[in-house]
Amino acid sequence: MNSQKKIDKIVDLMRRDDSFDAPPETMKWAKNLIRSRAVEPKRTLLQRVVAVLQMDLSPQDAVFGERSAAVSDARQLFFQAGENGIDLRVSKDSKGLKIQGQILGSGFEQSSITISGDNISFATVTGNAADFQVGNVPSGSYRLIAEGKESEVIIEHLEL
Repeated sequence: MNSQKKIDKIVDLMRRDDSFDAPPETMKWAKNLIRSRAVEPKRTLLQRVVAVLQMDLSPQDAVFGERSAAVSDARQLFFQAGENGIDLRVSKDSKGLKIQGQILGSGFEQSSITISGDNISFATVTGNAADFQVGNVPSGSYRLIAEGKESEVIIEHLEL
């Protein structure tokens, strides 16, 4: 069957069509059903864990048993938060402090990190290894929030 005959057949079927539209309330119900399925699903219950400081190594402080010949210029902090650990390294930057960190454990790849204090806030996103970096942070007291896929880790009263 060539294309002209197909078109003629379709036009003929359209002319002889005696079907009718669905009632308006049925159309409204169907549209609402589609809209309700299109809404993004709500996030499941998020577990919030407050991190606890496990280790604070200041620059120029030797650690008992450390075999490194060089002394680090960065302050190293390690926090434990449930199944996750947070390694922070704080060093001086030209305009303040530079914070480099990594969240150890799973679920924090490509997650948002917020460091907020009095009238100031910094935000970044972790990399594939759950690592992050923030620069030009003034000294002060901060709150760090890491929002993972299934949990949220909070470090309260982070003194930098």
